[in-house]
Formats: sequence, C-alpha cells, structure tokens
Amino acid sequence: MARSSKTGLLFALALACAFPATAAPQAVAPLLSPSETDAARLLPPPPASGSPGEKAEVDELHAIQASRSAGDLAHALDSGRHEDAAIFAAVLGPAFDLSRLPATSHLMAQVRADDSAAVKRAKAYFRRPRPWVVDATIVGCRTATTSRSVPIPAATRP
Repeated sequence: MARSSKTGLLFALALACAFPATAAPQAVAPLLSPSETDAARLLPPPPASGSPGEKAEVDELHAIQASRSAGDLAHALDSGRHEDAAIFAAVLGPAFDLSRLPATSHLMAQVRADDSAAVKRAKAYFRRPRPWVVDATIVGCRTATTSRSVPIPAATRP
C-alpha cells in the first residue's frame, strides 16, 4: 500500500475515533391511537365560564395554593423543569440511567410522545383558559399561556 494511502486510512480512522457515530434519531411510533386518548370521549366537559362548577374549581385551587409550602412549590417547579423519565432516578436509584437502558428509554419516549399529542388535542378541543386567566389571584408554577396544562382536579374525576 502506498504511503499516501496509509496516511489517508490513518487519518480516516483518527476522524472516526474522534467523532464517534451516533445513531440517527428514530421516529417514535405511538403506543396509543388518537381515538384511545380522545379527550372529548374520556373527559367530561369543563364547567361553563362563570358557573358554580368553575367557582368550585377556583376555590379548590385557592385552598391548594394556601396550603402549599415553599418546599411543595419548589418541588413542583423542579418537576416542571424535568419532564422526562430521568425523574424516576430519584426513587429507583443511580442504576436507572436511561443511557444504559435503551429499551426503557425508547418506551419513555413513546409515552412522552403519546402524552404530548394527547395534551395538544385536548387543549385544541376544550380551548379552556388557564386558571390564572380566570382568576388573577391564582399563582401557578407557570404563567406562560403556551406551557403544558396543569389539570384542574375536577376535570379528571368521573
């Protein structure tokens, strides 16, 4: 083999080692179909604006707000910043490392994708204002109107 060919081969090998190949991101196939997470079918409609039901929800949110501690709020804020399966490591321990658990990582990506799609469809269907829009005295963890919904307790009850 000519010297230039060996040099080129060594250069290519050095590049390959310096920049390891990374797998292309895989498309995440949904676990559930849109009909299986149809908010219009699975959840009752929210109470009408200004109704006693809406007032009860606002009162419940005020009670929660009044009883939460600074630690509760800090925990909620932290949970909002870490919306992935890594939050389970606090309970499961350091062995729960998604970089070493590819099947679990893939499953969690599927769950997250299904969750995100279902939430977007539900928001589009119900078009419900955020609690702090209904009552400005409610102080939530997030105030941006584009953030994910925080379920109002009555919305998930049968």
